[in-house]
Amino acid sequence: MTTNNPFRPPFSAETPSQREKDLADELKGAKEEIQAKNQRELELLSQLLEAKTSLLQTSQQREQRLTTQLQKVKADLETTQQHEKTLTAQLEKWKSDFENTQTREKETATQVQLLKKTLDAARERERLANVNADKIKAELGFSKSREDNLNSEIEQLKQDLETSNGQAQTPSFKRARTDSWGPPGHTPTPSKRGGRGGAHSQFRTQ
Repeated sequence: MTTNNPFRPPFSAETPSQREKDLADELKGAKEEIQAKNQRELELLSQLLEAKTSLLQTSQQREQRLTTQLQKVKADLETTQQHEKTLTAQLEKWKSDFENTQTREKETATQVQLLKKTLDAARERERLANVNADKIKAELGFSKSREDNLNSEIEQLKQDLETSNGQAQTPSFKRARTDSWGPPGHTPTPSKRGGRGGAHSQFRTQ
């Protein structure tokens, strides 16, 4: 139903069909601009997702290297501890031999001193291995924390990308009604300039 507008100019250089055509052209241009903007946004989000994924892969590879290194340090530590046990057993045996063999006192005492030094060196290696293992554990924990943060960011980016894809597929404008001037639900306001200029200024203020 066509409504009478008391503010409608008494004379216009454009016919309703011409004004509709102008509005349709302007609407088409606006749609194309929005589609281009959405496409650019999708491209940027895709690039960001790719960069985050690459960073996550690098972090995972670093974590794998640290894990391998930690396993090696643990194996070395176990070997050192086993060697320490062997040396301790030997020391106890030599002490017993020293007590039971007075004639070999001097030689056995020298061997005991040498064995003590070897045992002290083994214990120092064990201490250093423990320190190194603690450092690697701390670094591994930090790496895992970074990986968790990256996983959270990637999940958020995927959700943003899916949301942007959904918005890009939803029309942003409805088709203008043909039985009245202006977009649906809009009451034209008088323009100080008649003709095409007034129509364009009304559309831009929406």
